[in-house]
Amino acid sequence: LSILNRQFENWNLKSVPAESAAEALVILQRNKDIDLVITDMNMPVMDGVMLARIIREGYSHIPIILLSSVGE
Repeated sequence: LSILNRQFENWNLKSVPAESAAEALVILQRNKDIDLVITDMNMPVMDGVMLARIIREGYSHIPIILLSSVGE
């Protein structure tokens, strides 16, 4: 998360980090200016696929990038 945030700063992009899938959903609900979601496959409680499905249902216009560890 911190590496991605630093890279986004280098590219002059504004990031809105979330510590969990639940927090990400709250952020999406409160912030209508989100243009892209980048999430990790491996998260506690709700994995990246589950999160992507929920986002797809309510925010179908937002592209999603799902990151995964090498070898999975």
